[in-house]
Amino acid sequence: MPFYPPVHKPGDAVRADDVNAQNFEIQRLGNISGGPGLVTRQAPGGFQVDLVETERIFIKLTGTATGGAYPWKEVYHATPNTWNDSTRTGTTSSDAAYPLSGDTTLTADGKVWEAVRAATSGVWVFD
Repeated sequence: MPFYPPVHKPGDAVRADDVNAQNFEIQRLGNISGGPGLVTRQAPGGFQVDLVETERIFIKLTGTATGGAYPWKEVYHATPNTWNDSTRTGTTSSDAAYPLSGDTTLTADGKVWEAVRAATSGVWVFD
C-alpha cells in the first residue's frame, strides 16, 4: 500500500500524527528483506526487489546414494556429444545432489544430468 505523506507549506502546522506516520513508514521500509530466491537493494528511486537466478550446471553421478544424497562431478560441453570434467564435485556429505524423483537406485553410469541450485535450500537438485 503506497504511503503519501502530507505536503506542508511554510507556516503550516506540522502535526505529531504526520511525523509519526512518516517515521513509521521509514522504519517499515528499512526492514524490507529478501526471502528465498529474492534479494532487495537500495536503488536511486527506492527499494528494488529482484529474483535471484538459480545456478544451472551439468553433472555426472560418481557413486550410489546415501540417504537420498548422491556424489557428483560437474561436466561441461567440450564439443557436441563430448563432455569434459570440471574441478567442481560434491559428496554425499558435502554439497550432495538430490534427484527430483527421489530415486535412490541411480548409478554412476555416465549419464549427464542437468542440476540446479535450489533457491530455498541451497542443495543441488537434478532431473
